[in-house]
Amino acid sequence: MFTAYEDRIEIVSLGTLPPNQTKEGFFSGVSIPVNQKLSEILLQLHISEKSGRGVPRITAVYGEEVFQFKDNAISVTIPFERLNLWNSTGGISSAIPPVIPLVNPQDESGSIESRIIAFCKEPHSVLEIADMLGYKDKKTVRKYLKPLCEQGKIVRTIPDKPNSRNQKYISIYE
Repeated sequence: MFTAYEDRIEIVSLGTLPPNQTKEGFFSGVSIPVNQKLSEILLQLHISEKSGRGVPRITAVYGEEVFQFKDNAISVTIPFERLNLWNSTGGISSAIPPVIPLVNPQDESGSIESRIIAFCKEPHSVLEIADMLGYKDKKTVRKYLKPLCEQGKIVRTIPDKPNSRNQKYISIYE
């Protein structure tokens, strides 16, 4: 349930964490559906995704303190002042600054890490990332991917199977 107030947006999800989920896993983006069958149906219909990007994206910008875990619900409260929506005259600002400045992945003046983040706006495999960077092997790319994953800047599309041959990486930043 989404509720918009003058100074905040509140999102309430009825239910609690799945039985095998921890708060640490929740905040790191580990995706564990409460109803596996329903999750599979929604994935097949392309109504949802299983990348685990939502919570890390929210916590990267607003912190974990915006989440409240209750007996029968999880709520998120995002205050508008944290979104920089209000200008100095009290009106709505015309532009919301991005979380991080994006760079063109082909622009070699940016750091390798920032090029990976920009390129992974859409999911890409290690080989696709290596090709974009001009590397021949996956090992060199993985040395950049590991810290980016640990920092929560990119996430695996199959978090429970990090070595899957279908593994891709996606940036959690806009």
